[in-house]
Amino acid sequence: MMTVNSLTDARARHVLQAFFVYSVAFFFGLLVSVGGLIGLTTGSALSYKLRDRIPWVDPVICGCGLLISTPFIFPAIGFAKNGIIVCFILTFFAQIFVNMNWAVIVDISLVRRCRLTIAAR
Repeated sequence: MMTVNSLTDARARHVLQAFFVYSVAFFFGLLVSVGGLIGLTTGSALSYKLRDRIPWVDPVICGCGLLISTPFIFPAIGFAKNGIIVCFILTFFAQIFVNMNWAVIVDISLVRRCRLTIAAR
């Protein structure tokens, strides 16, 4: 016969299991968001600082960010089944380097489009 304590323990275990399942998605979203913000800021700062010395640095920043992210993302896929913490750490660093592109790509496309529009008038 089930007692009140055993029912409460079963419910508590169920709530904890549900929390851990949903917290994986929460932590993954948090890591991707924070990695995106850090990568965006880093890519923009690198572009801003290096553009005076090297005028063609923007595509190099994009390419290097993608090349550096590759060794992080493939092992992260491999560790996803057995080591979720290692997978999260590798995904975080991969997201930083992948997201270094966004500010630089917007700057490349906007500046060139504005220059072409001004030259056409």
